[in-house]
Amino acid sequence: MELPANVERIVKIPPSMMLQPWMGSDFTNDDLVKESSILEDYTHKVIGTVPLDGETVVQIEAVPKPDSAVVWGRIVYWVRRADTMPLKQEFFSERGERVRVLTFSDVRKVGGRTLPTRWDMRPDAKPGNSTTVVLKDAVFDRPVDDEIFSQRNLQKR
Repeated sequence: MELPANVERIVKIPPSMMLQPWMGSDFTNDDLVKESSILEDYTHKVIGTVPLDGETVVQIEAVPKPDSAVVWGRIVYWVRRADTMPLKQEFFSERGERVRVLTFSDVRKVGGRTLPTRWDMRPDAKPGNSTTVVLKDAVFDRPVDDEIFSQRNLQKR
């Protein structure tokens, strides 16, 4: 069986596609690529401290800087005060409407680091819908040869 010629072509993802779902999930291409930098492209401020599941949680609002090419109008981070563990992120459109919520849970040691190993993305427009990523294992700080991500290597069968 012959495959259509367009199967092996290189497809570059334009900025307009960054909000498209990744492989039919509730995560977007931007979630994986992280084209923007939360530290460089956003201004941050603490907007509150609230109790959550018996823990003190700090809410941090990230608002895009004027000339930043970013996807979200703002992002609100919920971070555990005791150890700065991320617990939740709320993503808002440029019109200020909440679009989706990412929650983090099952905090444990993976690859020598303590981090949330379950990530649940829930879009507000699709009640009852969610996509879950479960991190089973990880390796950190291992050098990766530049050749791994060359076009030639990525096109190998």
